[in-house]
Amino acid sequence: MPDAESRLQQLNSNMAAMRRLMTSCFQKTAGEPLLPPSQAELLFLVMHKQPISLKELAAEMQLTPGSITQLVEPLERHDLIVRQPSAVDRRVVHIAITEAGVGKVEAIRQIRAHVSHMILEALSPEELDTMLGLQVKIIAHLKKTESVSQEVQKQ
Repeated sequence: MPDAESRLQQLNSNMAAMRRLMTSCFQKTAGEPLLPPSQAELLFLVMHKQPISLKELAAEMQLTPGSITQLVEPLERHDLIVRQPSAVDRRVVHIAITEAGVGKVEAIRQIRAHVSHMILEALSPEELDTMLGLQVKIIAHLKKTESVSQEVQKQ
């Protein structure tokens, strides 16, 4: 039986392969170039939390302000989002989604639904429940570990 380290390496390889295959399925389903996953995530966040400041967006996505700016600029150039000055604090810039951005989110949702159905064909309901439970457990543990690490760094 493989040791824990080699099983974790296999798990990481499998997750990377799944991400690449899912991206490929998204692209083939779309028939056109899709937004990079980080830009799509940003667009979904803006749609659900708008208006949202760049600072809040950076915190939500756990990125630096510079990284957020790099994600925002191409979306703004393609008229998917707009920057709006805050009515309360002129130093703050909020991001809001445009009509074209809403259309892009809807297109991405449809593609994700199609790929999700493809995945459901491969898993029984029990297998899906097991996979979801394991993902939730791993995410919760990583968040807990991350917050402990941040507290240690502050000291």
